[in-house]
Amino acid sequence: MMRLRAAWLACLCVGLPLPAAAVITCNLSPTPLAFGSVDTLRGPTVSSTATIDVTCTTSGAVAAAVSLNLSTLATGAAVRRMGDPAGPRYQIFADSARTQPWGDGSGGTVALSAAGTVLPGVVFRQRFTVYGRVLAPQTDLRAGAYFDTLTVILNY
Repeated sequence: MMRLRAAWLACLCVGLPLPAAAVITCNLSPTPLAFGSVDTLRGPTVSSTATIDVTCTTSGAVAAAVSLNLSTLATGAAVRRMGDPAGPRYQIFADSARTQPWGDGSGGTVALSAAGTVLPGVVFRQRFTVYGRVLAPQTDLRAGAYFDTLTVILNY
Protein backbone atom coordinates (compact mmCIF):
# COMPACT_ATOMS: atom_id res chain seq x y z
CA MET A 1 0.00 0.00 0.00
CA MET A 2 1.17 3.52 -0.75
CA ARG A 3 -0.02 6.83 0.59
CA LEU A 4 -0.43 9.41 -2.18
CA ARG A 5 -1.28 13.05 -1.93
CA ALA A 6 -0.85 16.03 -4.21
CA ALA A 7 -0.29 19.23 -2.25
CA TRP A 8 -0.77 22.81 -3.41
CA LEU A 9 2.18 24.94 -2.47
CA ALA A 10 2.55 28.10 -4.49
CA CYS A 11 0.45 30.72 -6.22
CA LEU A 12 1.55 33.26 -8.77
CA CYS A 13 -1.08 36.02 -8.88
CA VAL A 14 -1.13 38.28 -11.93
CA GLY A 15 -3.28 41.43 -11.87
CA LEU A 16 -4.48 43.11 -15.02
CA PRO A 17 -4.34 46.92 -15.22
CA LEU A 18 -7.42 48.67 -13.81
CA PRO A 19 -8.58 52.27 -13.86
CA ALA A 20 -6.68 54.34 -11.31
CA ALA A 21 -9.79 54.60 -9.11
CA ALA A 22 -10.22 50.85 -8.65
CA VAL A 23 -7.89 48.41 -6.93
CA ILE A 24 -8.68 44.70 -6.93
CA THR A 25 -7.10 42.13 -4.64
CA CYS A 26 -7.59 38.37 -4.98
CA ASN A 27 -6.58 35.42 -2.81
CA LEU A 28 -6.57 31.64 -3.24
CA SER A 29 -7.58 29.13 -0.56
CA PRO A 30 -6.96 25.54 -1.72
CA THR A 31 -7.77 22.26 0.02
CA PRO A 32 -5.39 19.29 -0.35
CA LEU A 33 -5.96 16.74 -3.07
CA ALA A 34 -5.48 13.54 -1.04
CA PHE A 35 -5.66 10.05 -2.52
CA GLY A 36 -5.12 8.09 0.71
CA SER A 37 -3.62 4.58 0.69
CA VAL A 38 -3.50 3.10 -2.79
CA ASP A 39 -2.68 -0.43 -3.93
CA THR A 40 -1.11 0.44 -7.28
CA LEU A 41 -0.16 -3.19 -7.99
CA ARG A 42 -3.72 -4.48 -8.28
CA GLY A 43 -5.69 -1.28 -8.76
CA PRO A 44 -8.28 0.03 -9.10
CA THR A 45 -7.69 3.57 -10.30
CA VAL A 46 -8.28 5.93 -7.35
CA SER A 47 -10.04 9.29 -7.72
CA SER A 48 -10.23 12.31 -5.41
CA THR A 49 -11.34 15.95 -5.47
CA ALA A 50 -10.12 19.22 -4.01
CA THR A 51 -11.41 22.79 -4.06
CA ILE A 52 -9.78 26.13 -4.65
CA ASP A 53 -11.67 29.17 -3.39
CA VAL A 54 -10.95 32.50 -5.09
CA THR A 55 -11.93 35.64 -3.17
CA CYS A 56 -11.58 39.12 -4.72
CA THR A 57 -12.32 42.55 -3.25
CA THR A 58 -12.13 45.95 -4.89
CA SER A 59 -12.21 49.63 -4.05
CA GLY A 60 -14.32 50.44 -7.12
CA ALA A 61 -16.82 48.76 -9.43
CA VAL A 62 -15.01 46.52 -11.91
CA ALA A 63 -15.81 43.55 -14.09
CA ALA A 64 -13.80 40.64 -12.73
CA ALA A 65 -12.69 37.64 -14.73
CA VAL A 66 -10.50 35.05 -13.06
CA SER A 67 -8.79 32.04 -14.52
CA LEU A 68 -6.78 29.34 -12.81
CA ASN A 69 -3.97 27.77 -14.77
CA LEU A 70 -2.01 24.80 -13.55
CA SER A 71 1.72 24.76 -14.12
CA THR A 72 2.59 22.86 -17.26
CA LEU A 73 4.68 19.75 -17.45
CA ALA A 74 8.00 19.75 -19.21
CA THR A 75 6.65 17.18 -21.65
CA GLY A 76 3.31 18.95 -22.17
CA ALA A 77 1.52 15.67 -21.36
CA ALA A 78 -1.49 15.46 -19.06
CA VAL A 79 0.02 12.65 -16.95
CA ARG A 80 2.04 13.83 -13.95
CA ARG A 81 4.43 12.03 -11.61
CA MET A 82 4.50 12.49 -7.83
CA GLY A 83 7.79 13.37 -6.24
CA ASP A 84 10.21 12.47 -9.00
CA PRO A 85 10.29 11.04 -12.53
CA ALA A 86 9.89 7.52 -11.06
CA GLY A 87 6.96 8.46 -8.79
CA PRO A 88 3.32 7.38 -9.16
CA ARG A 89 1.49 8.57 -12.27
CA TYR A 90 -1.58 10.75 -11.72
CA GLN A 91 -3.75 13.26 -13.54
CA ILE A 92 -5.64 16.45 -12.65
CA PHE A 93 -8.89 17.31 -14.46
CA ALA A 94 -11.15 20.36 -14.76
CA ASP A 95 -14.38 18.33 -15.06
CA SER A 96 -16.08 15.65 -12.97
CA ALA A 97 -16.12 13.20 -15.90
CA ARG A 98 -12.33 13.47 -15.89
CA THR A 99 -12.09 14.06 -19.62
CA GLN A 100 -10.56 17.59 -19.66
CA PRO A 101 -7.00 17.73 -18.27
CA TRP A 102 -6.50 20.90 -16.22
CA GLY A 103 -3.55 23.03 -17.24
CA ASP A 104 -2.77 26.32 -18.94
CA GLY A 105 -4.81 25.76 -22.10
CA SER A 106 -1.94 24.31 -24.14
CA GLY A 107 -1.27 20.72 -25.15
CA GLY A 108 -4.91 19.67 -24.88
CA THR A 109 -5.39 21.09 -21.36
CA VAL A 110 -8.03 23.59 -20.20
CA ALA A 111 -7.93 26.47 -17.71
CA LEU A 112 -10.66 27.04 -15.12
CA SER A 113 -12.41 30.41 -15.32
CA ALA A 114 -15.26 32.52 -13.95
CA ALA A 115 -16.49 36.09 -14.48
CA GLY A 116 -18.65 38.57 -12.60
CA THR A 117 -18.94 42.18 -11.47
CA VAL A 118 -17.34 43.29 -8.23
CA LEU A 119 -18.93 46.38 -6.72
CA PRO A 120 -17.26 48.49 -4.03
CA GLY A 121 -17.60 46.74 -0.69
CA VAL A 122 -18.79 43.51 -2.37
CA VAL A 123 -16.68 40.38 -2.41
CA PHE A 124 -16.44 38.21 -5.53
CA ARG A 125 -16.20 34.54 -4.57
CA GLN A 126 -15.78 31.54 -6.79
CA ARG A 127 -15.17 27.92 -5.78
CA PHE A 128 -13.40 25.71 -8.28
CA THR A 129 -13.42 21.94 -7.90
CA VAL A 130 -10.53 19.99 -9.35
CA TYR A 131 -10.57 16.26 -9.94
CA GLY A 132 -7.59 13.95 -9.52
CA ARG A 133 -6.93 10.34 -10.46
CA VAL A 134 -4.08 7.96 -9.63
CA LEU A 135 -3.63 5.53 -12.48
CA ALA A 136 -3.49 1.80 -11.73
CA PRO A 137 -1.97 -0.66 -12.04
CA GLN A 138 1.56 0.69 -11.64
CA THR A 139 3.88 -2.23 -11.03
CA ASP A 140 7.11 -0.20 -11.22
CA LEU A 141 6.68 1.63 -7.86
CA ARG A 142 8.19 0.93 -4.48
CA ALA A 143 6.15 1.31 -1.29
CA GLY A 144 6.32 4.73 0.29
CA ALA A 145 4.66 8.09 0.82
CA TYR A 146 4.55 10.28 -2.28
CA PHE A 147 3.75 13.97 -2.53
CA ASP A 148 3.71 16.54 -5.28
CA THR A 149 3.59 20.32 -5.40
CA LEU A 150 1.45 22.07 -7.98
CA THR A 151 1.66 25.75 -8.89
CA VAL A 152 -1.69 27.44 -9.49
CA ILE A 153 -1.58 30.70 -11.44
CA LEU A 154 -4.43 33.15 -10.80
CA ASN A 155 -5.07 35.75 -13.49
CA TYR A 156 -7.52 38.54 -12.73
